[in-house]
Parts: sequence; structure tokens; C-alpha cells
Amino acid sequence: MFYLHSNICHCYNKLKRYKEGLKAAFKAIDQKPNFGRSYQRCAESYVHLEKFTMAAIVLMKGIANNAAIPNQSNGEKSKQL
Repeated sequence: MFYLHSNICHCYNKLKRYKEGLKAAFKAIDQKPNFGRSYQRCAESYVHLEKFTMAAIVLMKGIANNAAIPNQSNGEKSKQL
């Protein structure tokens, strides 16, 4: 089910409905905390809402939960520390 909420977040982001995207991203993160794409999509919503600090916090939380965050530039997953 977490894939569904993550994909819903992606759709909301494409529609520029970022607050609704955040709600879907949080549901996906709650259901599977180590799925990196949910954190990336959540951060994308925050960036479009100009909440850059929150975007950074979300990505750091994803890394702390051992989630592989997709790399936007080439589609590869980020390296874990």
C-alpha cells in the first residue's frame, strides 16, 4: 500500500497540489519508513512550498532510516553512509 501513497504524492506534485502531496507522502513513510522514494517526493513537495529546511530534514530522516534516496540527476540511488 505504501507504493500507492508514494505514487499519489508524485501525482499531486505533478498537479502542483503540494500540500496534498505531503499528506500522501507521510502516509507512505508511516507504512514503510525505509522506502526512499517517499522521502524524495515529500522533500520535493516541501521545496515547491519553499520550505527548504523541512525538505532537508525529510531527506536526513530518510537517510537515518536507511532509505535509499533516489538521485534526481541520473536515477541512481544514493550511497549510504
